[in-house]
Amino acid sequence: MIDGNKIITLIDQFQAFLKEIGISENRYGETYTLYSLRHFYAVRMLTRNVPIYDIARNMGTSVQNIEMYYGKSATAMTKATVLGGKDAARKGL
Repeated sequence: MIDGNKIITLIDQFQAFLKEIGISENRYGETYTLYSLRHFYAVRMLTRNVPIYDIARNMGTSVQNIEMYYGKSATAMTKATVLGGKDAARKGL
């Protein structure tokens, strides 16, 4: 760990890292978890128009799981970008 103590678990290391950079909680006051990274990655890749099959394969899950658990967070922006171009996405259409 940063302070020289032994790492006990990956969660401890993750929490210490978040504390060090000053973002241990989200805007709702909830503590970030390791799962937060998985969710962030999936949504980020969807919004960057990475093929969903590639995302699912990289995450070791199915396309259906990606759609069910992560697609809701990225759907509006992705559809706006595809259907209306970047200008539509900026306007929230």
